[in-house]
Amino acid sequence: MFVKSDLEKAKERKIEEYYFNLVALELEKGIKHNPTWAKAISESKGDIEIAKSCYINYQVQSLKDDTLLQEEEYSQKEAKRIFEEKQQNEIRVRKQYHEREKRRKEAEKQNLNPYIAFLLFSVGIIGLKYLLT
Repeated sequence: MFVKSDLEKAKERKIEEYYFNLVALELEKGIKHNPTWAKAISESKGDIEIAKSCYINYQVQSLKDDTLLQEEEYSQKEAKRIFEEKQQNEIRVRKQYHEREKRRKEAEKQNLNPYIAFLLFSVGIIGLKYLLT
């Protein structure tokens, strides 16, 4: 079971206080979000004072929800970025492996060339000696 620390609770309270302040400033400027206001009026059965209180709580919750959704969207984008980065790294590592293998095989071929050259030289000398005798 997850238990919130006092620090986490304090952070949440400060964030909530900020949201309440935003809603209060909107109301002072006469800004109301119609869907939230309609819900508040409906819940208050037409009592404007109760509707104001409901509206404030609903609007604060809406701001919290918006923040949570934005954090989730960011988390998903970050997870996708990390996944794609890992895929690119895997592709790069495989490519490097194949390039090393190719160079290794080419080096093996080149290492055989001196032996073949020596063998051909020896056969040539023996053949030349045979022709001269």
